[in-house]
Amino acid sequence: MATGVELAIRGENVQRLYGWYRENRFEVNRRYQRKLVWTISEKRAFIDSLLKGFPVPLILVAEYESGDVTRYEIIDGMQRMNALFSFIEQDFDLGGEFFDLDTMAETKHLSDKKELQQNFPRMARELCVLLASYPIPMSVYRIETEGDVDEVFRRINSNGKHLSRQELRIAGNTSQYANLVRNLSSRIRGDTSLSDVLPLSKMKLLSISNRDLPYGLDVDKIFWVEQGVITKDQLRDSTDEELISDTLGYILLEPKPASSSEILNGFYGLEVSAKESSRADDLDVAIKRLGEDAIIRQYLAVFDVLKKAIMHSGRRFNTLMFPDAGPRVPRYFQVVFLALHELLVVKERVPKAVSSLASTLNGIGRKIPISEGGRWSAKDRVENVLAVVGMLEPVFKKRTTKDPALASWATELENLLTQSTTEQGAFEFKQGLHRLDAKGSYDDKMVGKIVKTLAAMANESRGAIGYVLLGVADRKAHSDLVQKVYGSVAKEFGGFYISGVEGEIAKNYASSDEYLKKIVNAIKAQPIPDDFKNQAVRNIRIVKYFGKEVVVLKAEALAEPVVFDQKYYERHGNEVIEVKGAQVASLFKRFLSAS
Repeated sequence: MATGVELAIRGENVQRLYGWYRENRFEVNRRYQRKLVWTISEKRAFIDSLLKGFPVPLILVAEYESGDVTRYEIIDGMQRMNALFSFIEQDFDLGGEFFDLDTMAETKHLSDKKELQQNFPRMARELCVLLASYPIPMSVYRIETEGDVDEVFRRINSNGKHLSRQELRIAGNTSQYANLVRNLSSRIRGDTSLSDVLPLSKMKLLSISNRDLPYGLDVDKIFWVEQGVITKDQLRDSTDEELISDTLGYILLEPKPASSSEILNGFYGLEVSAKESSRADDLDVAIKRLGEDAIIRQYLAVFDVLKKAIMHSGRRFNTLMFPDAGPRVPRYFQVVFLALHELLVVKERVPKAVSSLASTLNGIGRKIPISEGGRWSAKDRVENVLAVVGMLEPVFKKRTTKDPALASWATELENLLTQSTTEQGAFEFKQGLHRLDAKGSYDDKMVGKIVKTLAAMANESRGAIGYVLLGVADRKAHSDLVQKVYGSVAKEFGGFYISGVEGEIAKNYASSDEYLKKIVNAIKAQPIPDDFKNQAVRNIRIVKYFGKEVVVLKAEALAEPVVFDQKYYERHGNEVIEVKGAQVASLFKRFLSAS
């Protein structure tokens, strides 16, 4: 056993575990944990086993102290725990009957407060009591380092029968390349979060809908499925990560590699031939040389250009390739994406017009002789990519901007909006700086409110990040008001309404630069420390999202709490609350302990 690991085996009844769940004591580290993937039949089977008193596998957790609270990072058993707690909270029935919320004091209290709603018919009380008292076996580790957790998870899951090939590759893998693939995959699916560690209760917001389980991400609206690149089942098996792994390997390595399952294993440093294994080291060196952030920005910029061309065509990607294509064209996606990367990043070109790019892509699949089978040779792959580069190059021109990644921010903005569903306190949405009335006068207190909010976000802890977005609403009524005043029709994404600030700019300012200058000067006049003031000014930007201009203001925690007008503030949900008395000492203690 690893040094520094203490093990205890114990049983905890369901009622106690549910109380800890409601207190957010159970945490999930997305660096190595899968999404919620159990079907409703698998969840029902687990609940049925508990009711029949059958033994169930151990729940494995890493125990650690967070302030005065003991928390548990789930290493193995996330699917089982989610099944248990979601049954209690009425997400699904067993045999047509729902858990009786009056059975446990906690659920009755939540029902009385209307935070949980009882579904009918109710399961017999004696069965619910039996479930609430079932002793769930737990293996509790006292682990000192993050590396110990990774190693335990890797060993448990390396031979897992229910993991896909890609999930086996990624299990407990902490290489730079594995982290890059996880990061990019999450951004494109739309399930990003500000922190890798989340309460178990938040995982359903970032998991993919599964038949009768309407999780936060609608599988039909995720790019890969929506565009017919891969199927829903392939997405749940992380085939999207395989695709991104394959394209990154091609982008980062010289000579260009072939595409096969064995080569992908080598990218992750699994036990393969010396030649394949060395590629893992080569990938990490390439990432260090180019920088992870730069690779991500460029990858997403290429991705956004492709998305715009697809949208302009009015087709899905698969039918853009072939009119009669089925929902499985991953190699065609690779070829088109890598050709666009070659043009945009390597050759420093930009499309002359989105319409001409979309037109050239129409039916291009018939002109790409891609080989079938498990292995796609390096020679064939390179020839396919260069052939598409040759077909697309006439509709591109030399670009004038230095960095192609600065040309588009669409996917990044969508990521921020998705993150806000799990990190509400770290996000604030405003329509703009002017009042939405007949006069449309400038609100001279608005920037002060924004800066106070940014300071409160930065005071969460060391390493905290927060955002205020201007031109975005989380309520349709607000965007409707913007439309009434400025005639700006909002672009909807994930329950958010992006109206932009261009209407406000057109009515009151000569240009976007003048508008931005107004904000910058107002920030400089705020009663905050100079280092935080300089940071706020440095981080401000205007980004475009399908023609809408959105102002992004970003706060990053300093080494100590940020004072605003001689007072300290914190963010509690959507509220900015002054920190008073003894709470100030607790605030500073958080920053000291984090250091």
